[in-house]
Amino acid sequence: MRIEKIKNNDELTVKLMGRLTPGEALILEDELLNKLSGVKKLILDLENFDDDISNEGAIVLFKIKGIMRNQGTMEVKNVNESIRVLFEIN
Repeated sequence: MRIEKIKNNDELTVKLMGRLTPGEALILEDELLNKLSGVKKLILDLENFDDDISNEGAIVLFKIKGIMRNQGTMEVKNVNESIRVLFEIN
């Protein structure tokens, strides 16, 4: 998996590319969860993201969703149906 981050003031765009395996879920958690302070808008671009996501990866995405629910907004772009379901669960 590759992570590309673009920060513009209080907006952060994150492009996830590849497959999110259990080990890479920990990398994603470190790369994102610890860097969302001050972010008011998070854009996740999943155009090149593999929909074969591990349970650990799903948990990290839920954590990100929870953080952004409390501090701003989150937009998910270029998402396929199997991943979209993860973001629709409250």
